[in-house]
Amino acid sequence: MTDAQLVARAQDGDLPAFEELVKKYQREIYGLACRMVSDPEEAKDLSQQAFMQAFIYIRTFARMPNSVPGCSGSPSTSVTTF
Repeated sequence: MTDAQLVARAQDGDLPAFEELVKKYQREIYGLACRMVSDPEEAKDLSQQAFMQAFIYIRTFARMPNSVPGCSGSPSTSVTTF
């Protein structure tokens, strides 16, 4: 199942779908938190808080359309420098 499908199901109240998202991303989120705070226990707490916020607000999450007018290419190729 794709992330988009899991999010859609979680938005409809499917707890196992949300749990699947947590399982899929918990290492990545924890790793990011570790790099931010350099304390494993604080990183664990931050990760848990992030997932709690995601759970609380998942119903308000709006999926981005596949194609946004004026936004083509990767971020590195679509940024204009002045």
